[in-house]
Amino acid sequence: MRYIIAALIFVGLLALAIVLIITGFSSKTNKVKPISLSAQYKTGIEVRYVNSGPITNNQVHQSIAITINNKNINLTIYQGYDGHVLTTNNYPNTSNSYRNLLASLGYYGYIVSKPSNFKSVTGLCPLGNRYSYQIFNSPNGLNQNLFSTTCGEATLAGNIGGIQQVMQNQIPNYSQAVNPPQSMPANFVPAF
Repeated sequence: MRYIIAALIFVGLLALAIVLIITGFSSKTNKVKPISLSAQYKTGIEVRYVNSGPITNNQVHQSIAITINNKNINLTIYQGYDGHVLTTNNYPNTSNSYRNLLASLGYYGYIVSKPSNFKSVTGLCPLGNRYSYQIFNSPNGLNQNLFSTTCGEATLAGNIGGIQQVMQNQIPNYSQAVNPPQSMPANFVPAF
């Protein structure tokens, strides 16, 4: 009787091992390989980080946008909600620099999303800041528009602080660029 029970246990374990091996191999071959952000550096893809200040009247509201591709880095400061440009600065970029930036953003989870009760950042966190993390001009459908806020709502699941710092590090003298000298117009109020 002991031999029969031992044989049944052995056959059961053997069957379980075979099933695990077969399903393990089939799941590996059927998985979709994730898209590497850094592999896209030559495709024309662009990334944009937007920091939008508290919701105020049109004359006081400001936002900062950093847009980067493999040839150019652009910093633009906007006043109001209609795209009025206060200042803009352009800096040259290289393919190798851009590839490293995309690898860093990928490392921090720039393309990792999570569900949210909100479809858009519009109107969220009225007394805090709202941040957008965009990809556009992607030839392979990698375009995105994720967001986070200082109030905790987000569709970006990556390392928000790391992503923001890496994007700001692309601008020489970022602090001076977003907080210009006192010679700016009287209605210019740095929000950041």
